[in-house]
Amino acid sequence: TYIDNVFADGWRRLSVNSLIHKAGLTKRTGIQVLEVVYLLLIWRWLNVSSISVFAQKALSLFIQAKKDVMYDLLKREDINWRSLNLQMAAKVHDIHGLDSGETRAFVLDDSIKTRRGKRMEGVSSHFDHVSNISVMGQQVLTLGLSTEEAFLPLDSQISISKVKAQPVNKQFKDGRSAGAKRYDEAIGKTKVQIATGMLRRAVRHGIRAAYVVADAWFGNKAMMRAALEFNMTAILRMKKSKTKYRVPHGNGHKLLDAKELYRRAVRKQWNPVSDLPWKAVEMIVEIDLAKDTDKGPRYHRIKLLFVRGINDKPDHTASRKDWALFVSTDPDLSGVRMLQTYALRWSIEVYLKEAKKHLGFLQEQTQTFVSHTASIHLCALRYLM
Repeated sequence: TYIDNVFADGWRRLSVNSLIHKAGLTKRTGIQVLEVVYLLLIWRWLNVSSISVFAQKALSLFIQAKKDVMYDLLKREDINWRSLNLQMAAKVHDIHGLDSGETRAFVLDDSIKTRRGKRMEGVSSHFDHVSNISVMGQQVLTLGLSTEEAFLPLDSQISISKVKAQPVNKQFKDGRSAGAKRYDEAIGKTKVQIATGMLRRAVRHGIRAAYVVADAWFGNKAMMRAALEFNMTAILRMKKSKTKYRVPHGNGHKLLDAKELYRRAVRKQWNPVSDLPWKAVEMIVEIDLAKDTDKGPRYHRIKLLFVRGINDKPDHTASRKDWALFVSTDPDLSGVRMLQTYALRWSIEVYLKEAKKHLGFLQEQTQTFVSHTASIHLCALRYLM
């Protein structure tokens, strides 16, 4: 089976030509934009290591042009790749009837691509929680829809830290262009603010979910507020930090952090989780979700779920590090349901691994920020096709 035949069939079934026009991708002169987008997507499926090698070995089989036609489109700051990504995801979502799934969750994760070079735009220093060291590279935040049947990458955004950040080499031609706006977002917004914008756009494109699921890097009050804003339940893993939870104490209340709650009410109270290889303790508490602009506290009832694996250690000798903490902004959600829903997050880990290994994640050998933005969305488009 020839990959270009398979690819062309998927292109027709998804009506990609129509989606490209709806996303506003145009080209006034030369080769049509439809053909160039096709080339940018398909080169990674051939046995070549880069666009340059593709141009030498196989480009002439598809079109009579040079590699510059592909690089020129990657470097265009006016193209809204995010819109094309969302529209194709919505198309796949509708074709496969994913709105009927029993459990649907928006999942968030970030991934770091190590990159160097003095002229590499959008590179900054990030702490890599896989290697536990700070590295120079690009941190990409990704939002996806995860169901029991499928995973759809919906949106991605590069996040630039303030540490050793390398700016663009020249100013954007139009500060109102898609590329300029994405750069302002990358340098001016926190990861939670970026994630909130992603959720808003996904909902606006008709994609719905009951839950927002994320790991401990998003386990904070701002993420809880964002989920509640969209009438969704946040299921987050929490760090064992100084975040305070309000619990009943005597005739009033007491504020305790996760470690204090563990020592006082969890350590010797573990109960087996039905049909799952864990022990757990559930606890309903309150957390102050007030913003800095609020005049007073705004307490919200949540459920905390302390979890540890079943092992041979007696409960009283288990290490203090042998447990994890999860939170649900819906206090009525059962602990089993929380864990089953949180497990959907694994799909985005698989996607990011596949993206780096097979789908051309930031592998176009370019230097500009707008081409890096194009790369992360082209990667998602390949996955969706």
